[in-house]
Amino acid sequence: LQGKVDKIRVASSGVYPMADLRIDTIALETDRLDVDLKRLQGKGNQRFSQALRRSAQGAIQIVLTEGDLNWALKSPEIRTRLEKYINRLLPNNERSFVLTQANLDFLPHNRIKVQVQLQQITQGLPPETLEMVVESGIKTSNGKNLQVIEPVASLNGRQISKRLLNGFAEGLSEPLDLGTLEKDGILARILQLKIEDQKMTIAAFVRVAPSFREQ
Repeated sequence: LQGKVDKIRVASSGVYPMADLRIDTIALETDRLDVDLKRLQGKGNQRFSQALRRSAQGAIQIVLTEGDLNWALKSPEIRTRLEKYINRLLPNNERSFVLTQANLDFLPHNRIKVQVQLQQITQGLPPETLEMVVESGIKTSNGKNLQVIEPVASLNGRQISKRLLNGFAEGLSEPLDLGTLEKDGILARILQLKIEDQKMTIAAFVRVAPSFREQ
């Protein structure tokens, strides 16, 4: 083939991109590809974009189930990552949080409900258990932003102020901006985001531009 193909179509189910995280269904379809196979298969840190002779583009659809995501939330590795993120969102030199339980529910109208149990570790005080319930909508903006909207939450049964929640939502939405990939020559746009009972479907378009290749 010499790295030249008219189209690639791939569909699979039960894919594990990392341990304990399962993707129910993934489908990929590309336009014409022209790739330098030696660069693609070479050793070192050469990226896919460095092997391209022309821009590569295609569409991808991913289906995630509620059950698979809740199984992933039991993984020590994923919990550790979530703990780090929670502590970055709620910085305090004298306080930290340990995630002990987490559960996710998909709701109608593109909303998600998350119930978490945290242990608050404060210097000089015994650990305190916190029960938090967060419900929020998710929408796309201009196809490149995933935004957390209309969040409501309670902590140990007491409602959390909207002002605090809006700040939390803004902090959570920032890393979900696909526009940040454009500096690396990657154009990504969300074509569909649908949350329904037991599953979430995401469809996106991606185009990768060739990067500079040393001769």
